[in-house]
Amino acid sequence: MTSLRSRTIQASLATVLLLLFGHPALAANRCTDSKGKVTYQDAPCASISSGSTVETSEAFSTKPKAAATPNRVSGTATTTTGSDTGDTSAYSTYRGAWRGPSQFELSLNGVRDETGHAIAPVVIEIHADGEVIGAVPKAGCRVSGLATQNVAPYMASLDVSLKGCADTRFNTRYNGNLVVVGTSKEAKLRLVGLVFKPGAPFTVKAQQVSVDAVLKR
Repeated sequence: MTSLRSRTIQASLATVLLLLFGHPALAANRCTDSKGKVTYQDAPCASISSGSTVETSEAFSTKPKAAATPNRVSGTATTTTGSDTGDTSAYSTYRGAWRGPSQFELSLNGVRDETGHAIAPVVIEIHADGEVIGAVPKAGCRVSGLATQNVAPYMASLDVSLKGCADTRFNTRYNGNLVVVGTSKEAKLRLVGLVFKPGAPFTVKAQQVSVDAVLKR
């Protein structure tokens, strides 16, 4: 009986010691390294360098370039980063890098073609001289063309072409606009292309392609 009680006490003590020293949740610090691995330790966590690479995907594999906005006093360009910390200065101009989800649509003679509908991330950059470059990696498209200011510095008219798209029906020239909404810190992109193709005898097929996107810095 005494031996059984002794073994019971020893087992209880072992359980307490395991809870106190063996369970990682009771360690002083819960640390996460740059790769997302979680460890528990009494020592302070090592800080992650602010310059460490952020894992991204598809069109978001590079950080957007800083946008240049006019200086109200000297007229020189001032670089802004466009962060979401409340700074809206990067959203006062259409120039710079933009990225976000886009929607591709196609219609034939006014009837929407479901096979031409797709969602894919897009990234575009509008240079100070008006040159537009960009890509839609998931769809295989390259974007190139020109942008001109329309009414205000936060509105641009676009004349661009899409090339190399996996769905070749979208490889054409587009006209549209990009409007920056400073209050919501986003830009709305709308591109439309129209292609006329011969159909049955004495008929013409009107194929309309469009790209819509809501973009961020």
